[in-house]
Amino acid sequence: MVAAAAPGPPGPDGGAGVDGPGTGPRIPPPGDIAAVVFDPKEGLTANDKTFSRAQLLAAVANALEFGIDADPDSLERLCDDVLAVEGYAVRVPTIGSTVMSSVDRYTTQDILDAEESVRRQALERFGSSAVQLTGDQAAAAIDVFQVAAGSICPRSSPPR
Repeated sequence: MVAAAAPGPPGPDGGAGVDGPGTGPRIPPPGDIAAVVFDPKEGLTANDKTFSRAQLLAAVANALEFGIDADPDSLERLCDDVLAVEGYAVRVPTIGSTVMSSVDRYTTQDILDAEESVRRQALERFGSSAVQLTGDQAAAAIDVFQVAAGSICPRSSPPR
């Protein structure tokens, strides 16, 4: 990807070449950028299941080691091209206010595949006694979650 973005002769003076005078650095292909910004371990969905167009704009800009040309619409067009790369981004419904720009929301195909796998396995195991909790174990698990989430006091201790 670096060679495609910064062609030039090897050596101390080479590497950050341009297409010609005044054209700026060459931009990697959208597929290369998509592989970086949608990487399951380091990309936009590494810690969150969805991302906004604004987050995508920032991630694409950060993935461009040598920047982008001076045209203000170049980044928007490049993001459209990255979103169009097959097998990565999937549009999801917008939630909340839509008066601001760049609020479109997306996820990645790997997130949808993982959620489908969990759903399918849960349905296949339903009623099979694969894993069962006693009523007390289930209540304790709920209490731990609620305390961690800060929503309520556990049943075992009365509210203060």
